[in-house]
Amino acid sequence: MKHAAMLLLPLTLLFLGACCGAPRSGFEERYAVREVLERITDALNHQEWAALDPMFTDDVVWQALPPVGWKLEGRAAVRHFLDKNAKAIDVLLISVAASAIEIEGPDRARVRSTMSELIRVKATGKGLHVVGTYTDRLVKQNGAWKLAYRTFRPRFEDDVALPARIYDGSTAARSATESFPGAR
Repeated sequence: MKHAAMLLLPLTLLFLGACCGAPRSGFEERYAVREVLERITDALNHQEWAALDPMFTDDVVWQALPPVGWKLEGRAAVRHFLDKNAKAIDVLLISVAASAIEIEGPDRARVRSTMSELIRVKATGKGLHVVGTYTDRLVKQNGAWKLAYRTFRPRFEDDVALPARIYDGSTAARSATESFPGAR
């Protein structure tokens, strides 16, 4: 019985802290940081640039190291870059995984993640698979975590065959799954 009470005490304190406005634990802070990173990835996947604004600091810096080699400073520069890129490439999938989150203080966090992206180059129709490492710095402003600095370090890229069918909502494309038993 004594051991059960000892196990319940940390859970009770965690619950009381979450519901009563107490400072977050390291676990809760890491979860909040992960949520921001996942929302950024989701917005990039769906080209919902406006959804990125509340997740970036006003002076966010996003850079890609050589051989890619560009640096964007400020939300407006990031938005312009994404708009311009959307005219040249289709991002078919971006996935960010294996995120190692370190809370460095009450308002600072550092994250390292692996990024994998499948792109279709509009001018050539060719596919490109890019893999690299994101190193992110986040800061807490007005109680919310925001991306302040992102560095992309390319690890490799490969020319790849694109999926046989790409559904972009603009055509009445047919799926190979229509022939599966139970599909109708």
